[in-house]
Amino acid sequence: MSYVEDASSTQVLEGSFKIEKTPLDAVQDLFELDDLTDDEAQMIREWENLLLELTPVLRIDEWKRAQRMIRLQLSKRESRGENLNAFKQTKSHIDPAGKRVSGRLQTKMLEYKTPHIWSTLQIPLTENCNLLCKHCPRTQKYLSKDIPFEAFQEYLSRFSADRFKKVLLSDFGEPFLRKDILRILRFVKERGFHNVEVVTTGNLMNENMRKTILEEGLLGKLMISIESASKDLYEDIRGSDFESMKSCIGDFIQYRNQIGSKKPEVFFNAVCMKDNAHELPMIMDLAAELGVDHVLFVHLNGIVSDFSSEERSGFEEKMLFSKNHLNTCDPEYVKEIFSKVHEKSIKYGIGYLPPEDYLETANPFGIDELAEPWPESSKCDRPYEWVQVQSDGNVYPCCQIAQRYSVGNVQDKTFEDVWKSPEFVEFREGLKNGNPNRWCEVCNIYNGKRF
Repeated sequence: MSYVEDASSTQVLEGSFKIEKTPLDAVQDLFELDDLTDDEAQMIREWENLLLELTPVLRIDEWKRAQRMIRLQLSKRESRGENLNAFKQTKSHIDPAGKRVSGRLQTKMLEYKTPHIWSTLQIPLTENCNLLCKHCPRTQKYLSKDIPFEAFQEYLSRFSADRFKKVLLSDFGEPFLRKDILRILRFVKERGFHNVEVVTTGNLMNENMRKTILEEGLLGKLMISIESASKDLYEDIRGSDFESMKSCIGDFIQYRNQIGSKKPEVFFNAVCMKDNAHELPMIMDLAAELGVDHVLFVHLNGIVSDFSSEERSGFEEKMLFSKNHLNTCDPEYVKEIFSKVHEKSIKYGIGYLPPEDYLETANPFGIDELAEPWPESSKCDRPYEWVQVQSDGNVYPCCQIAQRYSVGNVQDKTFEDVWKSPEFVEFREGLKNGNPNRWCEVCNIYNGKRF
């Protein structure tokens, strides 16, 4: 889907499945059908509970999942040699399993264009950080690039909470350096964005911050950046005290559990590299020790590791280059590492997601919400899932190429105007037709990896 519908369209959709309507009336209105057969009417009655919940605006994931299931069923029919064009015209049909099927109802569901819902609106609060990690491209801690609170208010007002599943307030900076962090989190909640996330080094949350966030329900997800579970390697990579991080995160989770809150979910976010691969399974042990809910493993940023020789000056001690990417390791070794991660996931009941699918074994504790496929016509889903706004109002189509390829600015335009701009349209078309910009060419996601 590559369009943004206006508010009036959304209102029409929201009215399509009002409870006072019968499922038959609702389906006829939604799909503009006035000649339902008896079999189709019976199918709809069987779907009654599902249809009354499947409001396209409010249950977008379920709607898309149903569409994917229909595509799979049609693919199976085609592989059996069936004439799909003929099937799509059928109103009442009994399949080989004896189930009622309506080809035209399935076609209507596939053709129905749900309003576009993005996964993530990202507005980083700061580019300042208290650390200089070896795998990070920054060369100094403090860049004086906090987004002013007033500008943050203005940018957030450009977006509707109904169109985004979550707000991410981090990028290459530490949000808990902001003295007004609680004020910002309260404002975001007041604007109707109830699923708010931050990525943090995990060692700056004082007791007041922890209690306020938990008692007022200001965060939906807290992601702790971590590359090692041993004191020596952790402090070598991140240059920060290992025990203080453990104490801060442990106290946060302990108080969350003490007051009986389910939010925020706490994630470890681990960048996988050749130099820390051997410790990745140990991160699962540390997660279990501290009570962390999930572990997300990601690749070293492919764009950063593609620095030219001229851009590498001053980065000699860094770990961010392609020679340290997990791809440079023996595939069997990587598979062995994630087999151990998988075993510990089952042992502890802690969800995890690898940077790509190394194992054929099903993961009963996998993090499904982070593993959705992208549009079939594109090699990358990020422009359809992600929007980042930087402190100057520039809009970027994902966090991977932030500050490298702006597609517009919300200081002087609405986001709808930015979405429809020639720059953004050209960017999206490049991902579909095989002519992406140079940053996308080296990106992990464009090259088939999860992150």
